[in-house]
Amino acid sequence: MAFYEPLNEALATSTLRDIAAMRPGATDSRHPDPERPYFEEFAPLIPAQGRGVTGYPVGASYDQFLAGPQTNLPGLASYLDSLVRFAHANGKIAVMKHCRTVGRLGWMRTHFPSARHIAVVRSPWGQWLSGWRIYKASGNAYFVTKPLEILALHHDQPLFARALKALHLSPELLNGAVKSATRRGLRLGVSAATAPGVFYRAFLAFWTSMTYTTLLNVEDVIDSDRLGGSQAYRRETEQMIQQRSGLTIDLSNAHPLPAFGPVAGISSADIERWHSEAVSSLSSFAELDRMIPQARRYATSAIIGAKLAGDVADLPIERNAVVVRGPRSKPQRVRHKESINYASIRFWFCIAAAVIAVAIADPLVEGISNAGWFGRASYTDHSNLDVLPTLALGALLVVLYLVLRVRRDLLQASDDALHTQVSRLLAPIFGLQLALLASMETLEQIIVDGHSLGRTIWLGGPIWFSLSVHAAVCVAVSFGLAKLLRAWTCTTVRIIQHMRA
Repeated sequence: MAFYEPLNEALATSTLRDIAAMRPGATDSRHPDPERPYFEEFAPLIPAQGRGVTGYPVGASYDQFLAGPQTNLPGLASYLDSLVRFAHANGKIAVMKHCRTVGRLGWMRTHFPSARHIAVVRSPWGQWLSGWRIYKASGNAYFVTKPLEILALHHDQPLFARALKALHLSPELLNGAVKSATRRGLRLGVSAATAPGVFYRAFLAFWTSMTYTTLLNVEDVIDSDRLGGSQAYRRETEQMIQQRSGLTIDLSNAHPLPAFGPVAGISSADIERWHSEAVSSLSSFAELDRMIPQARRYATSAIIGAKLAGDVADLPIERNAVVVRGPRSKPQRVRHKESINYASIRFWFCIAAAVIAVAIADPLVEGISNAGWFGRASYTDHSNLDVLPTLALGALLVVLYLVLRVRRDLLQASDDALHTQVSRLLAPIFGLQLALLASMETLEQIIVDGHSLGRTIWLGGPIWFSLSVHAAVCVAVSFGLAKLLRAWTCTTVRIIQHMRA
């Protein structure tokens, strides 16, 4: 008896009418039997006048998503065991197709030692494009956003944390992308953070980490990309399942998976770079599984590396980078002819923010001091000669930075560098701001008075007040400028793309 997705969250609340309505034909899923309900085997387990499958544990879908082998999950164990007993009561063997146990296969093997665990692996690009195609056809963004939600929920787990780091993704970026999406659509184009590239990179982090832990914990692997194109492989797979489980299956209706692409906003060079970053994460994964034999870890990495390299080789769009492959047993790192220097992106942003912040805060502080708010003490040089040149310099830096960001190879990197790091850049921006303030005020004093006035005249007011105002303006300008630049960049890119179309 086949159980389709026993941990699908819909089973927690569905009625019999809901079960009957959830069919492949409702969306362009390309699944067989379009009128046959996905979850019809669960119907006997749903009360006639109630909701939800009997025994379905609350939160089972995504809570404890990466539970270890010894984790105590009595509700989950009892629920899955009840499905096994239900199948036996009907004279059948339970076969469960899971997506939501990939992170806890060690737990599954520990609690169901007599079961045979088989993984079905598909290339990440093809798998993601399948969900993206459904979204573009129907507006259903579930398959695009769900991996991001899982990553955001469990981002501090070591396996996910390493994958996210390798692909330059932060919890803030994930949450921002998730919030920009709804079940029925994505508000793409609002900022680069919601571009298709972010959703694919997040899926790639999810796919790489989950495929790694899956392959370490299964007895057999089925390559779904080969099933449709090789009759010999289909027969081999049928024989393997029959030998392992005693079940006879027919895979003759497997068909070649369609090729999709390209996707606007994702270039072949982007994919090569991201796949290279995903490959680099495999060595850090190995550090988490020292108890697993090295040969098995190496074989797992080889399979993933081959899948990632294969995706790049089969891209249906022109490639402008080079993929280097060694022997199939040892996948090579993908090399891209250009590297993105995140440090330089942040450096220029810091300078632009510091210049604009000092041009705003300095006349504000001096104006309040000159108005007599702090008594008759002399806090300023009574000149704002430096304000207009500073504002002009700030505007020039913003334009220069905007031009750099519009370049296709820097657009995504600059968004990552700022969207995830502005708060960390506040200290250097504030330091640059004060250094610039002292320099321009001293220069102004020399031009106007012929010499420096010394002491703290460059602050333009009492120390506590001046530093407070400059700090507040620094924060406001930094976050405001980052948001403004993202919006300007995306608008500029859309205009350029429209002009080129």
